[in-house]
Amino acid sequence: MKRILLLLLILPLSINVYGKVSVKGSITYQNTGRCYSVTINWYTGDELNDATSSFDYDIISNYAVVFWGNDKATIMEVGGIVCGSTFTQSCLPLWDETGIDQNGYSWTISTGILSGC
Repeated sequence: MKRILLLLLILPLSINVYGKVSVKGSITYQNTGRCYSVTINWYTGDELNDATSSFDYDIISNYAVVFWGNDKATIMEVGGIVCGSTFTQSCLPLWDETGIDQNGYSWTISTGILSGC
C-alpha cells in the first residue's frame, strides 16, 4: 500500500469557497488518541491553489481541509487518492487514511460510514 503523506498546518487561512465535496468525518491525533468530529472539505491541489489565490499546493496532490473558525484551518495532504484536476464524490477514500504532519505526528482521516469519535 502506498504510504500516505499528511501535511497538517494550523494557520490563519482565507479560503474563498468550501470544498466541492464536503463530508462528515473525523480526524484523530494518534499521539493522544484525541478525536475530532468535523466536516472535511476535499480539494485537489489545483482547486486549493485557486481557492487561496496561491501556488502553495501541489497540483497532483489532494487535500482534506478542516475549518475550525476564527480563520483557522487544518490542511492535510493526502497522497493515496488519484483524482485528476477536480475532486469528486468518487474520489473519497473508502477506508481510513493515515499520515504524518509537518512535526512528524501521525493523524488518521476517517470519512466512512463508521467514522466518528
